[in-house]
Amino acid sequence: MTQNEIVVFFLQIATMLCVALVCGQLMRIFRLPAVLGELFGGVLLGPTLFGTIAPGAYAYVFSSSANVQEGREAFSRFP
Repeated sequence: MTQNEIVVFFLQIATMLCVALVCGQLMRIFRLPAVLGELFGGVLLGPTLFGTIAPGAYAYVFSSSANVQEGREAFSRFP
């Protein structure tokens, strides 16, 4: 991976983790399971919402090369 691809990879991981954590904590405030907030965070980061509201930011963060996609998939399958 090139240096730019590594930056995009870590930006993707950090964005997904931060949104999941914040949404999970918000659900706990409402006395709901945190996993509901984490799922909601995934919907927020998808192309339907984030891609519509900020298409330039979405394109920078989540449109990536094959190397970054492979790294992200490998990281998400890590037990």
